[in-house]
Amino acid sequence: MLSETERLDPSDRRAAVDFRRDFLRVWVGLLRQVRPDYDTAEARIRVHAMFALVNDGVRHRPGPAGEDPAGLLEAAARAVLGLSAPARSAHRKGLVDG
Repeated sequence: MLSETERLDPSDRRAAVDFRRDFLRVWVGLLRQVRPDYDTAEARIRVHAMFALVNDGVRHRPGPAGEDPAGLLEAAARAVLGLSAPARSAHRKGLVDG
């Protein structure tokens, strides 16, 4: 992403950097709401690590060719953030038609 922003005009570059910082700040705040045991530094490190993992995973597609990596990436992102897996819904369990 750094190389992409380097190509922007200075004012656009500043706006892109500010947007990215604000976006990460929101994620850090949200993570601290669900994990109040994390201080700001730990939450920031975990959020940065999660985005790096997901961005790399989307680019390099882990798992067998042709397989949707969403489930694997979600599980890895949750692990990095220190979040438990969500409860499976009745629809996911196959208990609901549709």
